[in-house]
Amino acid sequence: MCRTDARQAPAAPAARTAWDNEGRRISPERMPPEGLVVQIRNSSDWRDALPFELPVAAADAVPGDPTRCAGCGPESEPWPREALWVVKHRHPTNPAGFVRFYCADHKPTPKLAPAPAAAPERARRTRAASSAAPRKVAAPTIPERPAVFCPDCFVQVPATGVCGMCGTQVF
Repeated sequence: MCRTDARQAPAAPAARTAWDNEGRRISPERMPPEGLVVQIRNSSDWRDALPFELPVAAADAVPGDPTRCAGCGPESEPWPREALWVVKHRHPTNPAGFVRFYCADHKPTPKLAPAPAAAPERARRTRAASSAAPRKVAAPTIPERPAVFCPDCFVQVPATGVCGMCGTQVF
């Protein structure tokens, strides 16, 4: 003799009927419309305000309980927030990045952009080199030809001059 489980969900008569893990029916109003996908978005928090790859004092960024340094390892004692630095690193798949806490011994050096003073010197050099070289004459521009249409089919004729619909030679 075969027994059925009392918690088993009944067969769904409609295509839009869904059941939760407890066997209760989920109302269609709570489900996304057909063809739409539920997208999970990042939420905003204190990490969004941090600059990438630049150490910030942890007590200023986010006050809280003592935390372990990422460089010291999980067996180390937690440090007070006043003695820690927080760094937001870039992540290959998450544009928001990830955050790590560091003590003064393991604090990474900030990765800054190159000095802008080197750019004007290089620009000066390229200007001087370009003035000594003879100027190149610009290539002539090819005028755009007007579209040619078949007088019988009223379709545009390709560059061969033969209509693709009726085969008429158009000049």
